[in-house]
Amino acid sequence: MSDLAARKRELLRRRLAQAGLASTGQIPRRDREDDLPLSYAQSRMWFLQQLEPDSAAYNVCLAITLRGDLDAAALHRSFQRLVERHELLRTRYVPGADGEPRQVVDPFAVVTMAETDLRALSEDDRARAVEALSRQESAHAFDLEREYPLRLRMLRRGDDDRVLVMTVHHIAWDGFTFNALSHDLSALYREDTTGRPSGLEPLPVQYADFALWQRKTLTDERLSGDLGYWRGVLDPMPENLPLPTDFPRPPLRSSRGDRRFRTFEATLTERTTTFAQSRGVTPFMVVFAAYAALLHRYTGATDVPIGSASMNRDAGEVERLIGNFGNTLVLRADLTGDPSFAQLVERIQRVCTEGYAHQDLPFDLLVERLRPPRTAGRSVLFDVMLLFLTQGLQGLDLPGVRASWETVHNETTQFDLALEAFLTDRRLRVEATYSTDLFRGGTIDRFLTHLESLLAAALDSPEQGIGRLDYHSSRLPNDTAVEVPVTTLAELFEAQVACTPGAAAVVFEGESLSYAELDARAS
Repeated sequence: MSDLAARKRELLRRRLAQAGLASTGQIPRRDREDDLPLSYAQSRMWFLQQLEPDSAAYNVCLAITLRGDLDAAALHRSFQRLVERHELLRTRYVPGADGEPRQVVDPFAVVTMAETDLRALSEDDRARAVEALSRQESAHAFDLEREYPLRLRMLRRGDDDRVLVMTVHHIAWDGFTFNALSHDLSALYREDTTGRPSGLEPLPVQYADFALWQRKTLTDERLSGDLGYWRGVLDPMPENLPLPTDFPRPPLRSSRGDRRFRTFEATLTERTTTFAQSRGVTPFMVVFAAYAALLHRYTGATDVPIGSASMNRDAGEVERLIGNFGNTLVLRADLTGDPSFAQLVERIQRVCTEGYAHQDLPFDLLVERLRPPRTAGRSVLFDVMLLFLTQGLQGLDLPGVRASWETVHNETTQFDLALEAFLTDRRLRVEATYSTDLFRGGTIDRFLTHLESLLAAALDSPEQGIGRLDYHSSRLPNDTAVEVPVTTLAELFEAQVACTPGAAAVVFEGESLSYAELDARAS
């Protein structure tokens, strides 16, 4: 599933070449006395953290299990050298004289890695302690003005069994940062424990060099074409997606959230990849089409705006840097005319290809220029998101140690519903983060089941109109559990009318009735 990343890199290289920016070493090293602005991605993270300074919504926390002959002191030293190698891990963010934030790169930072010994506890108590302490770390907000964006804590479960809880602020992290961090940290640890050279070359640039270059090169003239494209795509502005919710939408959005998981059948994952190859598209586009189709079936909306992300790591100098190079894109799925799944995939391919060709325009700058209308309790431009990791995440590779990892959720969310899909053991795993103000966990479980079932039905009959695809879980093996509500159907319907009166209740042959309209006809 690395084909999308490869295509995006080639597309961007061509665009850079056309702009005369594709020469080797395009990002210059800065003068040390340079005033250091934030990159656009950093600015977005900084601004959001200022809105909710006590929120952990932008923490990324990993629990890394380390079993075997680990030299904890060597690992600590390796983290210290990692921070010396990557300036961003010893960077703070302070207000400048003009009120805008600036980066402050400290020349040295001491890395702490406190250890908590849990060996005296029973096995069950150890497991509970690891979960509780991991969540505690994940839920602790960063003070970006005074703290560095990396925090470590070691939990010792046994003589050769540890869990490293690593928390990083999103201001220093994107979807591929873990690979860069794991690569360098593993090399430094091997050098420390074996005495053999790490093989790491000096970094050609630092993240602050990229930020300064980005601010200088992304001029209005340079971005005019991208801005013109997005003006056209977002005219008219997308309407809020009327998702049917379990609870009335609160007037003010909170960051309270939770997550659910589903791992798709191995055969379905293989069929998804095969179908994508046969159609000349990427697996991301196929999953995107299925997601959009299901949202259409849930809401009746034929214009489905979905947020996604691009990782602008295409310049060779930044490929191995720790940092946030991401940008947010709004990709609108057009479901008018009840297209077949194959037709929808073609539409999605065009939307994605064009969107990624104009990915340079920072999302916050787009919002600033277009000034879309804002609705209380809603995100700007889209309420749902889809992220798709097109290259596998590489964990730590430490001699004599078996390492595995999992994310630690901090019970926050930034959207109504956000899906993150990636391959694990050749199966597609989908993580859904959702607003607990709006949804019960069981509702999201069913949504993920419906997504898998609709994708299976679509691959069975790609020429079938999406309005006629069966997405009920009876299509899937071993999926018979159903939540039975302790109430009547009429009461459930009345509650749904109160929650989402404008959402589609019935959709047939391109026509739909909202819950309010259906309720009025039934009265």
